[in-house]
Amino acid sequence: MRKLTSLITGAALVVAGLGVGALALPGGAEQSGLRDLAGNTVVPDLPIVDDPTTVRQVGDARLRIPSVDLDVRLGEIRTRNGVLNPPSYDGAYLVRDLGTADGTTFVVMHSLRGGIGPGNAVIDIPGGRVALEPGALIEVGCTTFRLTETHVVAKTELPSRADIWQDVPGRLALMTCLQNARNTPSTANAVIIAEQI
Repeated sequence: MRKLTSLITGAALVVAGLGVGALALPGGAEQSGLRDLAGNTVVPDLPIVDDPTTVRQVGDARLRIPSVDLDVRLGEIRTRNGVLNPPSYDGAYLVRDLGTADGTTFVVMHSLRGGIGPGNAVIDIPGGRVALEPGALIEVGCTTFRLTETHVVAKTELPSRADIWQDVPGRLALMTCLQNARNTPSTANAVIIAEQI
């Protein structure tokens, strides 16, 4: 397990806690070039840095969760100065420098306030919870996992949650921000734990 000590800021997915500070605007009121799954322009709180040393596409691999009709491209990302900042709001990302080849697979993705990011498919904003049910199937590339547990974790608590960051063979930890009904910046993360089948 790795010690996680970064702070949460803006649109970055931070190893200490996932944080998204981004707003989706219909049509293109802002021209950031970033789009959500519905084609809305996304205005991130922090700039997205497309650094080829931290991000790459995994061929034509996909993240699929059939029970919520989620099917998005799958890239890879690694931490950069302790921060994960995926370059898009329409894909999911394996974290290359967390876990081991035979251990936990860590995947992160954005959810959005007022928009449709991949993470929005797995959260119940009015209920303040994960929307997926136990047993839901999650396909990461060619590997299928079955959901076993979910957690809502305050961003300030995520670094100390050893149960989430442990490296366990055949395990998936999928994370996104849990947006809130007040449409204000997220203060919690949705964490989905699944086991390979």
